[in-house]
Amino acid sequence: MKANRILLPLAALAVLASCEESTNPELGKLRTERDSLTTLISEAQARVLEIDGEIAVLDSTLSYTTVSTHFVEAGNFEHFFNVYGAVEADRNITLFAESAGMIERISVSEGQTVRQGQPLLNVDDDIIRNNIAEVQTSLELATDLFEKQERLWNQNIGSEVQYLEAKNRKEGLETRLATLNSQLAMSNLKAPFSGVVDEIFAKEGEYAAPGMPLIRLVNMSQVYVSADVPESYINRVATGTPVTMYFRSIGDTVDASIIQVGQFINPDNRTFKIKVGITGGADTYKPNMMASLRIRDYQADSTVILPSHLVQQDQEGRSYVYIMKDVEGDLATVQRNYIRLGLSYEGVTEVQSGLSTNDQVVDRGARSVQSDERVRIVGEE
Repeated sequence: MKANRILLPLAALAVLASCEESTNPELGKLRTERDSLTTLISEAQARVLEIDGEIAVLDSTLSYTTVSTHFVEAGNFEHFFNVYGAVEADRNITLFAESAGMIERISVSEGQTVRQGQPLLNVDDDIIRNNIAEVQTSLELATDLFEKQERLWNQNIGSEVQYLEAKNRKEGLETRLATLNSQLAMSNLKAPFSGVVDEIFAKEGEYAAPGMPLIRLVNMSQVYVSADVPESYINRVATGTPVTMYFRSIGDTVDASIIQVGQFINPDNRTFKIKVGITGGADTYKPNMMASLRIRDYQADSTVILPSHLVQQDQEGRSYVYIMKDVEGDLATVQRNYIRLGLSYEGVTEVQSGLSTNDQVVDRGARSVQSDERVRIVGEE
């Protein structure tokens, strides 16, 4: 009874559609064409499936993703960073005038080698010398009077005040004489160390005032390169750290080491100072010459290393590689393996955990495979 109730409406619809086609021939034509095309599409899809099956039987290589592999190795790993520095010398100074007066004589010339204590320049000191002569005369008299007063005092003759006045006058003149001699010494500029007169700023006949630059003296027997290093490396460099320096202006490369690490962080640029020693080179390296420093801040022996391009990351930022499992001939199953990385340098990365030597890592084709997929190995890198 229920089936009859369903069939009756369908029959009614069929009769209605027949009536529409009889009244509209074009509609019937389109529906017939649609049915024919639908049949053709179904037959074509079925044939495509048959052809894919036949191809899979005849060409089995299309059944697997082809990959190449890389065997994990252990090796020495080094990490470097680069900064720029400049040549400096502790004995590279500018000598300034300490007293006022006319420059009477310049005893050296630019480029001349001088020894420690050698006179370089003289300021007119006639007034000072006259004052010294005057004080010396007064000091001689004061000394004689003091000695006589002292003898009388020792014999309990005279007052203590007379004795103390004589003593004070003598000592005051001695102090003044010492001061004048110091001023005389300042008027005669001498080399504080042996070196080369690099530049003379003053001229004979000019008036020198205290603080006026006179001569630059340089001794290049001990030079070094000073550089600013970002504070992030403060715990990664130390005295003795190897450094390779390249002086582009002269095309020279020098292997050296750090001789001093600064203990102060510059708040303006967040860097600290290092000094790199240079052995010899007095005639080669000049103050303020620029150098590129390649500093080794990390080294590990016999550690697991891997080409950096093999490492991938998931959406959570975890690093992983695909390794080969269940290897049978040239077929294997890939498996995602999460790893913990160290530093990377020049295309090589240190792997701290997650891989062992001789593990096979997917190289070419790593971006196309999925975990647990069966693949065909076509080469080793």
